[in-house]
Amino acid sequence: MVGLLSYGNKKFETISPIIRRLVPPLYSTMMDLISMIDADTIAFSEYMDALKLPKGTPTEEELRYAELERTMKGAVEVVMDLARKCNDIWPLLLEMAGFANITAISDLQVGAKCLETAVYGAYFNVKINLVNAHLRQVSVYIRILHLNSNSIK
Repeated sequence: MVGLLSYGNKKFETISPIIRRLVPPLYSTMMDLISMIDADTIAFSEYMDALKLPKGTPTEEELRYAELERTMKGAVEVVMDLARKCNDIWPLLLEMAGFANITAISDLQVGAKCLETAVYGAYFNVKINLVNAHLRQVSVYIRILHLNSNSIK
């Protein structure tokens, strides 16, 4: 909103090129993050469905285990992608803060707090899955993601 209030406003004509450069990637990221809410819900639902698979025979147990690994890995990937996407736009927000319409700066502050909260939530989501991952491959995968990611530190 901060960028859009400045975008095309004659009072901000001198910084128009900067605002026009910053708004599109910020807007695009906002739309991506909104769609990630549904992706996270779907990924977790798939994992919960995998927990309900039969495990009465060795074959069923093996198929269930493979599905649990696949769905847990997918759920973690969605959350890690969200954290990375949030972290990618911090420099843009900082730059926007230096040029934006000061009367709407509180909107920028709220947006920054929302991003911080999203990364915080992603961090604990991965951390909980890391601790509770009883699946061999997923546990290793999550550890590698966690250790190699600058997104949730």
